[in-house]
Amino acid sequence: MVEKITRVVLASRTGLSSDTPWLEILDAVEQLEGRHGFDPGLVATLRWLVRPPSQSSPRSATTRPPSRSESGSTK
Repeated sequence: MVEKITRVVLASRTGLSSDTPWLEILDAVEQLEGRHGFDPGLVATLRWLVRPPSQSSPRSATTRPPSRSESGSTK
């Protein structure tokens, strides 16, 4: 349910249909990042979550995107 809502919201913000493939939605979100304040860490995390299993290697299966504190964000 959360995935469906997230997909609908992000697709609508980018002017795409909610049945557009995730990677196309995320590409569009990255293009809007500067104007709409999308966090690059959020986009990186979403890309990691939707990555097809065939692109995962044994090493990358345990590798996660950097946390907010590791990505250089300041408070």
